Amino acid sequence: MISRFQWLAAILTLILALSAATVLAHEAPARSNPADGSVIPTAPAQITITFPGELDATGSS
Repeated sequence: MISRFQWLAAILTLILALSAATVLAHEAPARSNPADGSVIPTAPAQITITFPGELDATGSS
């Protein structure tokens, strides 16, 4: 039998897990150069990543 404390702990864990999902939602890249998954013989001098929307730098260091 599950005690009240175990039920409360399970519910709080579920709430925390669901709220963390919104924090982890980031903008996915639209395209990149070199292309995602491409194999190149040498390291590129520059890497470009383009996002479909504006990025929010709030809280970044």
